[in-house]
Amino acid sequence: MNQVYRIYIQTNELLIQFTNIAVLLIRFWVAKIFLFAGLTKIDNWDSTLMLFEYEYAVPFIPVAMAAFLATFFELVMPILLFAGLFTRLATVPLLVITAVIEFTYGSFPEHVYWALLLGLLVTFGAGRYSADHYVVDPWLSRH
Repeated sequence: MNQVYRIYIQTNELLIQFTNIAVLLIRFWVAKIFLFAGLTKIDNWDSTLMLFEYEYAVPFIPVAMAAFLATFFELVMPILLFAGLFTRLATVPLLVITAVIEFTYGSFPEHVYWALLLGLLVTFGAGRYSADHYVVDPWLSRH
């Protein structure tokens, strides 16, 4: 029985390590998608404003504000995801952007994948290889 327990513990540790690497890759992949979208928006701001006015048609928010907010969050939140800093909070605006894109612009399977991966980050956090693990989690445990 002792041998079975030891194998179980070793297998569990291996799976935990795999999970931490998978979460790191998820953070990087999702961050890259949104960062490139933000960089595209600032590359030609006039075109971005035109897209938000005629193509995206975001409801309830003035066009310039919607374009600015989307660009801001697409540039800043990926940096936090790359670092793994405030990961759970950084994913929320990206989830909102994904939902707005899905329901106002067009329904594509990629949006579901993005939402699922962002949902994993909200649920499980950034993992061991992140600033959250070394900075935020210890700070939270003291307070």
